[in-house]
Amino acid sequence: MSLFSIPGLYANERPYLALWSFGHGPSFSSAWIVFPGLKSDFLLRYVTSGDGDPWETRETSLPGPTYAGIIERLELISIPLVATPQGAMCDGATCGFWYGGYDQTISASWYYPPEEWKPLAEWFGETSRILDKQFERTV
Repeated sequence: MSLFSIPGLYANERPYLALWSFGHGPSFSSAWIVFPGLKSDFLLRYVTSGDGDPWETRETSLPGPTYAGIIERLELISIPLVATPQGAMCDGATCGFWYGGYDQTISASWYYPPEEWKPLAEWFGETSRILDKQFERTV
């Protein structure tokens, strides 16, 4: 997926991190996008859509240490760039992430993560739960 096709990302915005889960058919889809913020915090934008509804957008702050921990865990993951896909696409969601730090970017997406990408898929699940909790605190 192209960085600029992620829902909730607008022209001239440059995020540091984006995660997405796009359902197939009338499923639930979501994206979490992290931007530079004020002082040591970051801006976290969450967009969701279900059953063909329009995208709903919410924003909150993401503490700097939380973001640093997310990236620190990502930096520890070592996977092959190309791996044989697992399973066949039928119902579910395509998941992925985009990371852009300074002069480097990386993006990956999967339907069923290849066996070699399991650590990345686990990081994705853990990170999406951490980001969801930021919104639970603001409700």
